Amino acid sequence: MGKTGTPPTMIISVITINYNTGLAVERTIASVLGQTAAFEWVIIDGGSSDGSRAALRAALRPGDHYVSEPDRGIGDAFNKGLALAGGDWVLFMNAGDAFADPGALATLADVWDGKARWIAGRAQVVHEDGRPVFVRRDSPVVDPRSLVQHGNRIFHQAVLAQRSLLTELGGFATALRVSMDYDLWVRWIAAGHAPQLITSEICQFRLGGTSADTVLRYREELGVRRLAGLVNPHLVEVRLALVARLKSWTPSWVRWPFMYRLKERLRW
Repeated sequence: MGKTGTPPTMIISVITINYNTGLAVERTIASVLGQTAAFEWVIIDGGSSDGSRAALRAALRPGDHYVSEPDRGIGDAFNKGLALAGGDWVLFMNAGDAFADPGALATLADVWDGKARWIAGRAQVVHEDGRPVFVRRDSPVVDPRSLVQHGNRIFHQAVLAQRSLLTELGGFATALRVSMDYDLWVRWIAAGHAPQLITSEICQFRLGGTSADTVLRYREELGVRRLAGLVNPHLVEVRLALVARLKSWTPSWVRWPFMYRLKERLRW
């Protein structure tokens, strides 16, 4: 069940979903198995036809879980992993992404204040080959709603959450293609569960994949906000829509450092 070092009250499940990620999955495998904290690993493969499925299966340890079958998208795969998880706490580390260092998972467990039901760290944004692009650094948060008011500022690969929080308030929305994590944060914050935020870098988020569709992401996030009654002034939404469109025309390795520095400066 992993290595020693995790507080005895915190039993952790790391959930990895995968679908045809190719050689990129090797970075994920190395970073997960290299963690110093104790954990169980739950792997959900969507029926991959490349070598990533075999690589993940070969990395299994006694007590880990593995399923490979078609699914109905990312949210469905996340929920499958959640159903298999035996830990009291869960972290979703997608295939292709990685922990920032071997002590990342232990850092989340060690600094937990015992009050919040979820804790979030910072993310390194990296190229598909692992080269760094940008480190997401947010300003201090006074109102937790500011974390979701203008879009998603939290990377699920850097979030450790109580499994009961997901089961009590509902798991991932399967109707959403890219914003199912944002939907979770909105629902949790609306229910009064603010995250404990830390400045440690926890994950490396790899550019590319479905999440690169910035227009789709904006449309889904707008729908989530409307459903939650988290309404922005019309001009703010127009600005967010224009930014999403601009991002879609700009290479990801350019837009990430530029747009987020601009957003931090303007406090969007």
